[in-house]
Amino acid sequence: MQITSQSKLGLLILFCIALVVTRVLYTETPIYVFLIWNLFLGVIPFLLSKLAVDMFKKGRKLRTTMLVLLCILLLPNAPYIITDLFHLHWNRSAPLWFDSVMIFSFALTGLILFFRALTNLEHISRQLMRPPYRVVMTVVIIFASAFGMYLGRYLRFNSWDIISDPLHILTEVAQRILYPFEHTQAWSMTLVYGLFLTILYFFTQPSERQA
Repeated sequence: MQITSQSKLGLLILFCIALVVTRVLYTETPIYVFLIWNLFLGVIPFLLSKLAVDMFKKGRKLRTTMLVLLCILLLPNAPYIITDLFHLHWNRSAPLWFDSVMIFSFALTGLILFFRALTNLEHISRQLMRPPYRVVMTVVIIFASAFGMYLGRYLRFNSWDIISDPLHILTEVAQRILYPFEHTQAWSMTLVYGLFLTILYFFTQPSERQA
């Protein structure tokens, strides 16, 4: 029996959750339970991208557009999990080797979700754009996601702030655009993470992509 890619992804997610549960039982502390929530947030844009592909195939352009925009808006949540590696020395109640595997598993799953969501978005853009424009669009989305990772990690914005406090987000973003040399951390992180995600994405993609 052949295991589908969706089943493999599901097994990987379950493995991640099992690692956190094991740590909680071993240490009797729920300190890394937030990883499960972060992974859940990373799953959402992937599901939105799949739904957008389904709507596109049915010819529902308005719904497709809304789903694509919402997916792009929430897309940074998937690679954001990479920054949870910052917490490796946060708590030593479990062996460091275990925590490193646990957090890396979540980060890897987040990357896979991110890349699959991008692939689904490319499935749509392939029908609408020529290859050079499609590549540019993908790279722009990746770097925008890298900037979103910065906003989440250092300014502590979350997805819901887009609705609850959009003016604050726009103000902070505008400050970094208008005065880039005063916010070198923002742009250096965006550049490095953007290049990393771009190289890894195009390196790992097969010649023919399927949604």
